[in-house]
Amino acid sequence: YSAGADALVAKKNIKNTRDLKGKIVGSEIGTVSHFTLLKALEKAGLKETDVKIMNLGMTDLPKAFSIGSIQAAATWEPFASQMVKKDQGHIIFSSKEIPESIVDVLVVQKDVYLDRKPDFTKIFKVWFKSLDYLKKNRAESLQYISKAHGGSPNEIESQLKGVHLAGKEENLKALGRGEVQGTLFKSIEDLEKFLRKHSLLKNPLKPSKLYVNDSVRD
Repeated sequence: YSAGADALVAKKNIKNTRDLKGKIVGSEIGTVSHFTLLKALEKAGLKETDVKIMNLGMTDLPKAFSIGSIQAAATWEPFASQMVKKDQGHIIFSSKEIPESIVDVLVVQKDVYLDRKPDFTKIFKVWFKSLDYLKKNRAESLQYISKAHGGSPNEIESQLKGVHLAGKEENLKALGRGEVQGTLFKSIEDLEKFLRKHSLLKNPLKPSKLYVNDSVRD
């Protein structure tokens, strides 16, 4: 899950989220960055209407921030670091303050999953083995990721600091065990409220019907 990779970057004269009141904030409406912005405002005791949101694509935010069209931007890495470094902005809020709220998941069609469950079990085993290798062989792993992903090992390391890579036990805790509700349930509920509020989701979700853990467990 995101643990700092999604952030709210502001000009230096804006000291904290409360100072955003009445300011123009750039964000791509309907994305996790918009969600992060709303969470930041909520924690600061502000409403969405207390700021002026300029709907901008993620790649357009750095230029708008640089020329002063916006005073703050809700974005993610590597754009957040770029705005801090190139335009002397600073981070006033990040997903580190809302752990497990923004999660990355593997989504498959139900019939494909049921038909190829053993294959998914193998995929998860390799994934958890890779995480273990990354932990034990950090420098070598960063070299591999650098070649495949692009960017220097140092840049990859910096980006990974904003992401928490959950192991097997954490995945099981998130998905739930038996009748015990997983922590992912609350994350889905929050995201559902956000999506429905902005007319991005028509029908209500049933979180308990959205995920399974048997392939992870095996």
